[in-house]
Amino acid sequence: MQTTFQNLPRRRFRFGVWLGTVIMKLLGWRLEGQIPDLPKVIAVVAPHTSNWDWVVGMATALHLDLDANWLGKQSLFRGVLGGVLRWLGGIPVDRSHAHGVIAQVVSEARRRDKFLLGLAPEATRKPRDRWRSGCYYIARDAEIPLVPVRVDYSRKVIEVGAILPLSADAEETLAKLSSWYRPEMARYPENFLHHRPETPSGQVVDSSPLI
Repeated sequence: MQTTFQNLPRRRFRFGVWLGTVIMKLLGWRLEGQIPDLPKVIAVVAPHTSNWDWVVGMATALHLDLDANWLGKQSLFRGVLGGVLRWLGGIPVDRSHAHGVIAQVVSEARRRDKFLLGLAPEATRKPRDRWRSGCYYIARDAEIPLVPVRVDYSRKVIEVGAILPLSADAEETLAKLSSWYRPEMARYPENFLHHRPETPSGQVVDSSPLI
């Protein structure tokens, strides 16, 4: 994978690159694929079943010298810890108001010349029935490409996929995205969430993996 970028936001922090590289080597992780070198990208990172996902993702961003952002619940961003999390790219959000979060992130993305956001579509480590659709609406409204990223514990690989074109329908896009992930990739496969999209009538339909 490439390690230098011309367009993506960068930290330009040598110690961070060293630290991220050391952490990845100690944990035995490696990278596969190519991150699109564009000014703005939304990385859809999954599966998300453990706090270790954040550690691996953060180490990867530091290793690549990327100034990546991520969303966290407001209660985490207090005091000294809050300052550290913001420095690490955290954006505090109120998860109880989903539409407000989307508007907040879209506004922030539009304000910046460069913006790299990592999103876990499950939005939680616990089992759920469906993915949340925020990644789709943020990408659509802010006009930013979606890039799927797999955190594959079975191989200890961070794998970057190709840009996924947005369809006119959120459920169709989410179904295509979710088909790229497998339970065995998760740290805790029993908590893996396979997105089951809804029809216009509100019924959940089958969305078996496509690949």
